[in-house]
Amino acid sequence: MTAWFNGGGSAQLKAIGNDTGTLQTDMQAYVAGNLTDGTTLQAEDATFQSDVQAAQANLPPAGVPGLRSDYNAALTYYNTSATDLNNAVIAANSGDDDGAVADVEVGNTALDNGNAKLSAATTDVNNYNNS
Repeated sequence: MTAWFNGGGSAQLKAIGNDTGTLQTDMQAYVAGNLTDGTTLQAEDATFQSDVQAAQANLPPAGVPGLRSDYNAALTYYNTSATDLNNAVIAANSGDDDGAVADVEVGNTALDNGNAKLSAATTDVNNYNNS
């Protein structure tokens, strides 16, 4: 566990944590701006997706009960969120505002689900450390 954490896991967690906060802010600004300029959202989305993919290539060890599956589930939700949010901008740019709104809603739900699974992964580590 320590080798994974020190070997990139910690940096990846920090990057994803930063990304989720920025992505949430960018998503809100995009919606508040009536879906008119998705440039910032798409740029952050690309960073987020890249960070998620790097983390997916460096999963934690299986020795902590539940951690690997919860962490991987969080990353899967985050990847879904990134894809849906990018699709929202594409839809809005092509004039499909209803599709864009639907994609934002699905992307936001996936982001929330990812956060819940990441929280579960944190609980897995805490339970392991306290056992």
